[in-house]
Amino acid sequence: MDSLQAHQRAEIAVRTEHLGSTSFRLGYEVRRVTGDDPDGTVCATISITYVCVEAADRTSTPLPSGLRAALQAGSS
Repeated sequence: MDSLQAHQRAEIAVRTEHLGSTSFRLGYEVRRVTGDDPDGTVCATISITYVCVEAADRTSTPLPSGLRAALQAGSS
């Protein structure tokens, strides 16, 4: 991986890595993009797991159908 400095152009790709019943994981890839390298150079990869919870008691709850559909579209 390479570095990314202030004022350099970056592109971030996001994809669904995992889709469970109450959680999902998104993967991010950060690329530095220049005129000489339009495909970019990978500077960072990140994975974050999100869990859907009930606000009242903070217990996990199934993903809403609209969110699930959007995440499924992001995995292809």
